[in-house]
Amino acid sequence: MSLVVLLGTDGAGKSSVATAVVERLRAGGVDANVRWARWQPFLLRPARAVVARLWLENRHFARGREEPAEVSEVKRTVVGGNGLLGRAYLLLACLDYWCQQVPALMFRRRAQVLLLDRYWYDLLIDACGNAPGAEQTAVRLVLGSWRHLFPAPREVLFLDVSPQVAFARKRGENALPYLERRVTIYRAVARALGAERIDADQSLEAVVREALARVNSTVQ
Repeated sequence: MSLVVLLGTDGAGKSSVATAVVERLRAGGVDANVRWARWQPFLLRPARAVVARLWLENRHFARGREEPAEVSEVKRTVVGGNGLLGRAYLLLACLDYWCQQVPALMFRRRAQVLLLDRYWYDLLIDACGNAPGAEQTAVRLVLGSWRHLFPAPREVLFLDVSPQVAFARKRGENALPYLERRVTIYRAVARALGAERIDADQSLEAVVREALARVNSTVQ
């Protein structure tokens, strides 16, 4: 199985590209599947509810999933500090993700191509928050021992979208400063992973053609 991951912030077009690429692969006779692989908290749901009650009760998200600066700083400090609390959180989160995704990946291992819309990298990026210094923390984590828990992809395709384009595509769901920080973190992680960069500011058709060519190269 050729496991290919699409990496990129909200508004990069991952889902649209993944669907179109798989459709064209199948039309060409390739046994291909796509899987939406975003983390959905389960094991940590009770703890997250307590944290939200204690820390977020009087804080309001400006729009969409934008988080208050103080929450981002707490995330970066706890997760990036190598302390017991941060390690315990990451362990539970990674185990939670493993249970949700890895058995399904193994079930589809006979497919020629499995294209993932997101992967465990996004879990760690979300855990680091958007505070200054989060990109260094995220890079250290994705290159650390956590990677041994998950199947290594054959290829990581980074859909590199500008904050302005992502903002327009999502119709202002997240504020522009939030997206600017997010894009910076994703770019740092993509470089660390050696991901293949695709300019996601292009038209959907152009991005799909480029992604298709790179996916095809993994099965030849």
